[in-house]
Amino acid sequence: MSSPDGPAPDAGAAALLRRRRAAVARRLLPATPALAARLDWAALESAPPWLAVPDGELTRFALQVGAFRQAPLLRMWIDARRLAAAGSAVGPDCLQALLAQPEAQVPLPPDLAQGPAIGTADQVVPVLRATGLAVLLASLPPGSLRDATAAAWAPAEAAPMADAVARMMIARVESLVSKVDPPTADKAAPPARAAPRAARGEPA
Repeated sequence: MSSPDGPAPDAGAAALLRRRRAAVARRLLPATPALAARLDWAALESAPPWLAVPDGELTRFALQVGAFRQAPLLRMWIDARRLAAAGSAVGPDCLQALLAQPEAQVPLPPDLAQGPAIGTADQVVPVLRATGLAVLLASLPPGSLRDATAAAWAPAEAAPMADAVARMMIARVESLVSKVDPPTADKAAPPARAAPRAARGEPA
């Protein structure tokens, strides 16, 4: 039934928004008590869906975003150990899809299209994770949500790119991943630790 002011909000969508909002609050508020007063309902509701997923899923997504940014470098690898580590980190199908992207599909200047160099296989996961987290942070507009996320993920820092560019990169990764690894159902994070393991530098 529609109200006089317009259609009634979809109950399922409203419930999903509440779950995401609660998941983001569980993730950020315990880790950022000093910023809690600034992190209001509007800020929580503006959080992107990836900020509400469980820690392991967020870590995997950060790795995939990092691999997307690093794709120009990854394409030059001939080292089987580094390629195997990258495939294990982001998923072999996702890695192949990333590497198959033409350069024209990554419309970024060279200084933004790559992160730190990866010289050995044991550097693959830490560098891809840090690179991905930096892009995710950069995608959040300046404000309380970005400040709280940065505090929770310290020492991670936002990549030096405009938030619109970072969101474009994330959207490209989401589109690519949805084709090689279709999502099942929307999930909200369970009661979370103060910060994702990815942000604390622990193994995924």
